[in-house]
Amino acid sequence: MIPRIYADENDKTADGCYMLHIAGSLKDIARYEGQLKPGMKVLFNVQDEFEVEGTLAYDGGTKIWLGRPDYSTMRDL
Repeated sequence: MIPRIYADENDKTADGCYMLHIAGSLKDIARYEGQLKPGMKVLFNVQDEFEVEGTLAYDGGTKIWLGRPDYSTMRDL
């Protein structure tokens, strides 16, 4: 089963990655503790409005997970 992680459309990096450091994201990430890996495919629940598949990255400098969405997979909720 593909991990689901909450994301905020308004909280992205300059290159369009979700910054997964808000409370909803952290709660979901905690459920998958030890299972998440950079490059892993995940499903982002974006503000309970739509879902989009994407891949994970980890920023060692800021120590947060990032998510690169693939908007061609977007589905309204």
